[in-house]
Amino acid sequence: MATDPPSKATKAQKAREQKIASRQRKEQFLSDVQAHRDIFKGAVSTLAENHHKDEKVVAAHLYASSRLVKPTRKPNLYNAVLHAKALERKAKGIGSEGKDTLKNLSAEVANTDWRDLTDEQCTALLDGLAADKQQKELKENQRDLSAANRVRTFERTTNALETELVTLSAQTGCEYLSFFVGSKVTDGIAARILSSPGIRDACIQLFKDTPENMVLRIQAYIQGGLSGVVRVTEGARTYTTLKAEVRREILEGLRDILKTERAYREQDLPTVMSYKQYDGLVCTYGVQIVGWTEAGGVTNPDELGHVFKLERLLGALKKKTCCWEVLSDEEWNAKRDARAAANAANLLKRRKERIDKGKSKKKLVKSRELVDSSEDEAETDVASGIGAGSGPFANEPAGDSVMDGVVDA
Repeated sequence: MATDPPSKATKAQKAREQKIASRQRKEQFLSDVQAHRDIFKGAVSTLAENHHKDEKVVAAHLYASSRLVKPTRKPNLYNAVLHAKALERKAKGIGSEGKDTLKNLSAEVANTDWRDLTDEQCTALLDGLAADKQQKELKENQRDLSAANRVRTFERTTNALETELVTLSAQTGCEYLSFFVGSKVTDGIAARILSSPGIRDACIQLFKDTPENMVLRIQAYIQGGLSGVVRVTEGARTYTTLKAEVRREILEGLRDILKTERAYREQDLPTVMSYKQYDGLVCTYGVQIVGWTEAGGVTNPDELGHVFKLERLLGALKKKTCCWEVLSDEEWNAKRDARAAANAANLLKRRKERIDKGKSKKKLVKSRELVDSSEDEAETDVASGIGAGSGPFANEPAGDSVMDGVVDA
């Protein structure tokens, strides 16, 4: 029995199959990435715990250490010969052949006796390669980058430097402070500060200022002179402004974590942050603040008392080193049990009670004397004709009121 040949897939079917296959490959790739990310996080946490190191330092050692250190390789004679052959072709007017250039150069060099060169010839070739490489690097460093490239280069280099400085500090225990500012306003380069915690505390204690504010004033002076410093100083944040920013960061962080981690609806989110009832808030929502920068635990920003403390706390909130964290079920239950026990023992500080607690707040009725007095005054006014001559009943006699007839009826 003859069978029909399989029908050929149409272009639409092939495109659909390719899309399905591509989507499957992407999903598999993301799944593998997540699996290896979990492995990496686990390795970082394990190393940090075993060696009592910060996880950021461990991560820097694992994957980001020594990114700025260029590998030093011994000069290669074969590369020097290829370089000399390329210069020779360029001198003869032979242009580039694209991706086939290196292949053709290698074929030409293979037919020569480059291994039998004298020591003087080898030295000359290697020196020529090193000189050309140095000249190329010099031109690369001197070329004028566009504004976008300057910003990207600045960000990339300072990020790499930050990793190197963190690693160096962890290895040697040294403290570091680096300022990076743009020389012109049109550069588009934002001021950058890299400092260790020890240097930051020293600046606060000695100069009564944070490194972030110092670098802003330095950049203002470089770009605008003393007038620029005056403008920046006049716009400095006050104690009240810092308190407001800290409170806003804390409240927004609370609302965000309740929406994302506890699935609270917008209308059910808290609109204020009660610092005096912080422990009760933790027991109610199952979240807590970690990384508080000041001693004594979480407290009202108004009680910190110093600008540099507020700036330190605000910086930690913006960098997410101080943030809200979800409690595990065990931690949450333990805190609620402890609070219930303290409440039963009458150890919790309670809010002040009103003096009139338990009393009715109904609106008081006017006394009989006030009511009679007001009625007598109204009758006296009508009898004396006060108000006559105006209004809809201006032509009525003073003693005969239209409303009297309505009442009698």
